[in-house]
Amino acid sequence: MYPLINKVMAILNLLPEDTVLLCCARTSMDKATIIKVKEALNCRLNWNYIIETALQHGIAPLLYHNLSEMADDGNGIPEKVVGYLRKLYNGNVARNILLYNDLSKVLKAFKHAGIDVIVLKGAALAETVYHDIGLRPLSDIDLLVRKKDLGIAKKTLSELGYMLDEEVSPEKYNEEFGCDLYYTGKVNILEIHWDIVRKTKSDRYTRIEIGRIWERAMPAKIAGVDTLVMSPEDMLLHSCVHLPKHRYNRLIWLSDIVEIIEHNDIDWGYVIESAEEYRTKAYIYYGLHFTDVLLGCDIPEKVLNELKPPLVERMVLSTVLKDVLSRERKIMPVFNLMKLLLIDRKRDRLRYFGTYLFPPVESLARMYSVSGKRVYFYYIVHPVHVWFKTVRRLAAIVGSRTKKLYR
Repeated sequence: MYPLINKVMAILNLLPEDTVLLCCARTSMDKATIIKVKEALNCRLNWNYIIETALQHGIAPLLYHNLSEMADDGNGIPEKVVGYLRKLYNGNVARNILLYNDLSKVLKAFKHAGIDVIVLKGAALAETVYHDIGLRPLSDIDLLVRKKDLGIAKKTLSELGYMLDEEVSPEKYNEEFGCDLYYTGKVNILEIHWDIVRKTKSDRYTRIEIGRIWERAMPAKIAGVDTLVMSPEDMLLHSCVHLPKHRYNRLIWLSDIVEIIEHNDIDWGYVIESAEEYRTKAYIYYGLHFTDVLLGCDIPEKVLNELKPPLVERMVLSTVLKDVLSRERKIMPVFNLMKLLLIDRKRDRLRYFGTYLFPPVESLARMYSVSGKRVYFYYIVHPVHVWFKTVRRLAAIVGSRTKKLYR
């Protein structure tokens, strides 16, 4: 499968522990990948690091799924490691059962209220792609409703005992600029979406047609209830536009992309066509490219070539790859500025840069916890702060690389 893993090891200077993590971040491994894992298992591995990193990246259940099968053949995997991973897997199954029980109640209540729902992200993928709810950890439940149904959806959730967390998603701000509201229940967190991108930062320059996503939605049974999920192509779109929001910093989201591709017959022509139309070419390219480099994935080369940004831009954003498994996280602090490279049109990039330096008053007030006329003073402070912070971070990145070159 994926001779790329050799190239990745050379580029990123991976530890044998990282090789185990990357190879196991999927539901099935081919022979070449299994051989690579077995080679890594011959080394003296730091299992505490492996388990800690797997938990951080949301792939501990996948690690258990793959290593437990290999342990049966006697590959030097400590029994206590398999036992601990089994415990984590079972804990994830138990937690997800509780989440799906609550999801079932919400979906039934929405159906009774006449609200159409598309189940998003992990809750949809665990059942339709992973086919084992224990393999995909869920931190929350994400549901897409039509904007016209938002009022009745809020009322229904209130009747079910859910509370809107205004600190996480102030309602007025979110309905004007955002695309989600954050609710807390007795055992779970639930986000109601009416779009898949916000009208802020680099996302505001995309042109995703949410109506078309509804038209292409497919029937599915989730939590025992007949509902809808996105088409495979739109799942890929959603996964790729979601990644920059969290700075590409968890492997489980790349695992999602691998599983969507490997379990579906993707219409790659539509992926390219919609990326052009929605102005999401760079989002899709980096989502697919990073997945291909780190995990190995069957993506047609001509698709990546069609979506590929200019070389200089690729060199800049590809530095993110070095941060995914790094504890130093030197690239991530300047990633908001790097997001301008996700924007397709040059004039929109200039607008983004201007807004980045001079954000709306409401955003500035929240950023610096100020109110009243004092907030306008920060239109002087903020650009200076951004400049010094960015220069300092970039100097640290360049300095660390220079040291490595001369060692």
